[in-house]
Amino acid sequence: MDEPKSLIQDLESRNHFDTRQKCAFTRIKENMSEDEREAVLKAEESIINDRGSGRARTYSCSWLSGVLIKNGYPISASTILRHMNGRCGCE
Repeated sequence: MDEPKSLIQDLESRNHFDTRQKCAFTRIKENMSEDEREAVLKAEESIINDRGSGRARTYSCSWLSGVLIKNGYPISASTILRHMNGRCGCE
C-alpha cells in the first residue's frame, strides 16, 4: 500500500498539475444546456472574428460578460479574455 505523502514532500515536490483547475468561464459553460453552450461558443467566435476596434467593435469580452451576467452567469470580462487568450487554468 502506498504511504501518504507528507506535507514536506508535497511542498518540496510541487507538481504543476496538482493545483490546476478549469477557469470560471469553462465551469460556467459546463453547467449550461447544450444549446446555451453552443450559443456561447458562437459568441466566442464572433469576438475573435470582429475586426473593429474600440467602440467600433460589435462583439467583445465585455459584451459577452454583460449578456452572461444578465442571464444569471456572473463572470467578468477579464476572466473571459484570459480564457480566450489561453492564459487561464484550462491551459
